[in-house]
Amino acid sequence: MDFFYKPPVERPDECQVLEENYMNCMVQKALKDNVLNNRCVLDSILWFHLECPKSLENFDNPEFFKVKFRDYFADIKEDAELIYEKLPHMERLRKEYELPTSADDVKLKKEVVEWVKENKEANPARILDDDGENDTYLDDRWDQHEMGERGYGPQRRGATITAEDSAKFGDAPVFKF
Repeated sequence: MDFFYKPPVERPDECQVLEENYMNCMVQKALKDNVLNNRCVLDSILWFHLECPKSLENFDNPEFFKVKFRDYFADIKEDAELIYEKLPHMERLRKEYELPTSADDVKLKKEVVEWVKENKEANPARILDDDGENDTYLDDRWDQHEMGERGYGPQRRGATITAEDSAKFGDAPVFKF
């Protein structure tokens, strides 16, 4: 047991987890503990105050506080949208890549087949035989089955809450990190 003072560690990973718990506790207490599941660990608030004083002093700044809560609710909103909204491109992906009921349900795209055939020699999974011939490979999984048609979906859309949405939370200017 040490009798000497040890300064706060300020480890970024630990402070991030403690800060997230601090945010959860503030939201839960604002709702007067009327929540489905308790995500607040009150002991961790003490550790956040002791181990991360620099992170904690940011919460005294009203602009930082507004930005933190905006980002916190934006993350929750985006997660809920991904779960509950049925976006057209996500439905297409679900229909295409969901567990097929039979082999006839598997659909392949020609563009990907051409790319695999063009880059066959550069594939690191293919290993030359000991005799050094280029036409035989130890790993012949790519040659066993005929590749058909396979493709890629559209890119995922970005966050739906922008910095301009900060006006909803007050007159403070946008916080610059």
